[in-house]
Amino acid sequence: MRTSGVITVYLTLIFTIVTALILTTAESARIQSVRMLTETAVDSSMESFLAGYQRELLENYDLFFFDGAFGGSGISRMGIEGRMEEYMDYTLHPNRELGLKFTDFYQVNPQNVSLGKIALATDDRGKVFRSQAIDYMRSSIGLDLIEALTEDYEWAMNNLNESNAFTSKEQETKSSLLSLEEEKGKADQEKSQEAEEAKNQKNPAAEVESIRSMGILELMYSDTSKVSQKSINTAELPSKRRLNHGDGLEQYEEGVTADILFQCYLMKKFAHAASKDKVTEGNLQYQLEYLIIGKDHDVDNLKGVINRLLLIREGANFVYLLTDAGKVAEAYSAAALLVGYTCLPPLIEATKYAILLAWAYAESVMDVRILLAGEKVALYKNAGNWKTSLANIGELVSKDAGSMGDNNGVDYEGYLRMLLLMANQEEITMRAMDLIEIQLQHTTENYNLKMDHMAAMIETTIEMNAEAFFLTLPILNGYSGIGSKRIKITRKYGYNQW
Repeated sequence: MRTSGVITVYLTLIFTIVTALILTTAESARIQSVRMLTETAVDSSMESFLAGYQRELLENYDLFFFDGAFGGSGISRMGIEGRMEEYMDYTLHPNRELGLKFTDFYQVNPQNVSLGKIALATDDRGKVFRSQAIDYMRSSIGLDLIEALTEDYEWAMNNLNESNAFTSKEQETKSSLLSLEEEKGKADQEKSQEAEEAKNQKNPAAEVESIRSMGILELMYSDTSKVSQKSINTAELPSKRRLNHGDGLEQYEEGVTADILFQCYLMKKFAHAASKDKVTEGNLQYQLEYLIIGKDHDVDNLKGVINRLLLIREGANFVYLLTDAGKVAEAYSAAALLVGYTCLPPLIEATKYAILLAWAYAESVMDVRILLAGEKVALYKNAGNWKTSLANIGELVSKDAGSMGDNNGVDYEGYLRMLLLMANQEEITMRAMDLIEIQLQHTTENYNLKMDHMAAMIETTIEMNAEAFFLTLPILNGYSGIGSKRIKITRKYGYNQW
């Protein structure tokens, strides 16, 4: 009996050790599975959450953002955390609703779900929004087009210097004519008959000055009643109001190529004065003009763009005139007829430049009228594509601009591209979000939609507790050293590959 008893105790101890080893090994394997399950649950919940993107924003503007306010008035961090925990529960406990509690070998429960970083569309002056727009355009635009647009950009930047030269020369000429007025007055008195005859000569500079006094829209359109009168209140828009702030992204694409891609996005999504197929109900009609100028009325934005186009064309046209010996000689002859009797070479020279500057302005007016009529204008002028004559410069307003375009030129939209590239990129980014917000609020039931509620990336930290399953006996749990496990996972997810 003593021998049997010894054997029984021995076998019991062996059985306990072997059982503990088996259960410990099984529990270790289960814990590894728990880690995989929790990571899968976190990934699945974040993907499910991001699947709730703002649908109208995608359909109208090809942008992926979710509404972090869930239709409310501010970012709801608790709402985001609550939904993620709810989504995780479906993966962690698939049989819970069936009442099959004891079939759950994982016994995993979220202990804490906390939202860390969040990137809102308006963060970093709209760079998060801009980043998505650039990524979208990169997949739909060819390298050849980017190179062509880069050349246009370089032309625009070079022409900006020419426009500055035009303005500088205009001021210099006015100053010279003003300083010579006293000497001209003396010559008028001494040679009154010649002065009177000179007054009867046609003065191109004076004719253009008279044209300048017209309203800019009257100068450009034969019928101004067709010009849009739409307006918006910019005070509560993203570019002006106080915004919710997130954490932005770690890095952004910068440089001319990025600017060009973003500008292509703007050209594709927003209307302008020559658009015929873009619906802008409840919004500004001249949207690209708003991006460039930033006024709250279509008329003011159109005027601002027209003046900038005039300045661009004035510089290019004036530079060409200086290289055309025939036209320079024609301007000198006109100046000699007007003030040659004074025998003052500086006055004749200043008058010549006044005529050349007026001629460049008149040609620029015709250029912009051609653009607004839907035709093209050459970037570089030559004798073959020059439109105005010095003799008939006063008839500028009555000319039909629609029949004077250049087949190989650039249209109004092309010139807008240049203005967008030359504009402050932060300003046009924020203004683009102004228009998007207005459009979505007007065309959908998202009356509370705000661009500073739209999120593109979130970072969350999830802590989970995995209860022991195979080692439920106190003696085994105590010896194994394996009880409940706390798992902490941090993930960053977004719609782009950051």
